Amino acid sequence: MISSIIDFTSGQSRALGAFETAQALTNAHTPFNVVMVLPLGNGPTEQTLRWALDAVQERHPLLCVKLEPEKSGFRFSPTTLPIPLETLDRTDASTWMEIAERELAHALDTEAGPLVHCSSIVDPDKGKATEIVLTVHHSIIDAASAANLVEELLTACAAIEAGQTPQLGPPLWLIPAEDDLFPKALPGGRKRPGIAGFLLRQMADEVGFRLRTIGKRRPTVHPQGSCRVLCRRLDEADTAALVRACRNRRLTLGSSLNAAMLVAVHRVLYDDQSTLFRHFNFADLRQILNPRVPAENLGAYHGMLRVTVPMPSGANLWETASVVNQKISSAVRRGDTLLSVKLSPMMMRPILRQQKQRMGTTALSYTGPSRLPQRFGSIEVSSPEVFISNLTLGPEYTAQARLADGALFWNVVYLDCDMARAMADRISDEMLDILR
Repeated sequence: MISSIIDFTSGQSRALGAFETAQALTNAHTPFNVVMVLPLGNGPTEQTLRWALDAVQERHPLLCVKLEPEKSGFRFSPTTLPIPLETLDRTDASTWMEIAERELAHALDTEAGPLVHCSSIVDPDKGKATEIVLTVHHSIIDAASAANLVEELLTACAAIEAGQTPQLGPPLWLIPAEDDLFPKALPGGRKRPGIAGFLLRQMADEVGFRLRTIGKRRPTVHPQGSCRVLCRRLDEADTAALVRACRNRRLTLGSSLNAAMLVAVHRVLYDDQSTLFRHFNFADLRQILNPRVPAENLGAYHGMLRVTVPMPSGANLWETASVVNQKISSAVRRGDTLLSVKLSPMMMRPILRQQKQRMGTTALSYTGPSRLPQRFGSIEVSSPEVFISNLTLGPEYTAQARLADGALFWNVVYLDCDMARAMADRISDEMLDILR
């Protein structure tokens, strides 16, 4: 079939870009992984999955790399090792959740590579996977490429199950990091902003935040903690009503979801006391890069915006969503997303070194509609669950949100050192009640 040892194309090596470096620095402090859980019906056998993993690895250069430290950061260097595959028996319906939590804290062997690990949870009576858990180092994947990778993997599984050779396309080339592809001008012809203005805004925001939160509750910096996960769903009727309400108010759905998380955490964790929150929002940058980067290329081609949001007593969804929408829109127009990418290692190093304060209160990544087919040959797949590792310096409550089959899905990650499961449940239930 397909060799499990990949012949790495000569020259497939490069230094990490700025945001890739920031993620690698974070991973050096604590595991920083993207964990994708694929619930399956009539899933593949272990041998089929092994061959499918080899097929996608043969196509994607970033599945054939390790991290090599350099004086200025890190380098992607080739490795010929196959993607590790672990097979586990399914004991009950929660087995996948236990594996996902384990994988969020799983330190990938970045010095040997590859920067990915696969767990197959198998029905012991049938010998077929009920869930596949893919763990990927965050420096080589984003939402767009994650969706494409899942589709290619399941396409390869379906072909092999049918006795065919997977046809995934030709091997790809290792392309530059996103900061090497930044456009010369912002969309609309505006000039790219200068670093000095961005740093002044950040400093002013930091001073204001510290002054206005004196005597207020601040997230504790814990010496250690483990990631815990939970899943929530807003049904089709409520999701459709929410989309209509956002449209009527000329607000993005993403801003409203950000606001729902902020208000829920404010009510439950902060007892509705007037304060400021630090919130993180994520943006796909593939469409504005020059040239544009298609989803078939693995990589971290996204940006992260930190916004400071006033949370008065009695904060509600629509007022908060309006503030979040305005702040994110203004930051994007100024080009702050690009600048935050460029300066991310400089901003991350002191946080990891000093370990004096948490980066924020909440973080949400809304990836929009999921277009993953529900069937690949004889293999059925439900909407994947996606989680990203948090760290004890990170936000208290984080989530991935997406639309699938007309419903809204939330994948929450919290730390057991911050709260018990009952508290995490209260916050997520509050989020859904707010949205309803």
